[in-house]
Formats: sequence, structure tokens, C-alpha cells
Amino acid sequence: MGRWGDGDPVADGDGDPVADGDGDPVAGGDGEMGRWGDGDPVADGDGDPVADGDGDPVAGGDGEMGRWGDGDPVADGDGDPVADGDGDPVAGGDGEMGRWGSSG
Repeated sequence: MGRWGDGDPVADGDGDPVADGDGDPVAGGDGEMGRWGDGDPVADGDGDPVADGDGDPVAGGDGEMGRWGDGDPVADGDGDPVADGDGDPVAGGDGEMGRWGSSG
């Protein structure tokens, strides 16, 4: 099991995130989130990008790369801007600014 889990330690098709044994936290029923990701910190078959714990950014559906951003550190198709590593701040839906990124 990962650091957290929702009681479904294996992927069983119910859409719940599962621990993959790499020591990274996973999102459980208690609202805990993994280190990075779009709300799916582990691969659960829904096609969303996930972080693998190596510190590298992951690509989302729109091809953008982003390690940090507006609470959606990766592009997940929801239309929120993501950081692209060029040093420019990005605006998030909640008015917060990411550490790096660009509005484009």
C-alpha cells in the first residue's frame, strides 16, 4: 500500500485510486492527495496523467507540461492553465498564481 489509500488496495474498476507500492501517497476516501497530479495521483484507467514521484512534470491531454500551477499542476483537460516551466506565473481559477508557468 502507499502512504494513504481508500481501502481498495488494488484497481478493481470502481474508479477509486489505488496504491502502487512506490511509497507515493495516493488519494483516498479521506480527501488526501498525492504529491502531484490532477486529482488522480495514481493511474486508475481513466486516462488522466499521473505523477510517478520522480519530480518530473507530466503531460496532460493538451500537451502542456507543468510541475506547478493553479492547483492543477498538470493539464487534465478541464481548461485550467498549467505551469510550463518558463518562469512566468499562471492564473488559476481561484485567483491564485502558480510559481511558474504561462497563461499560454
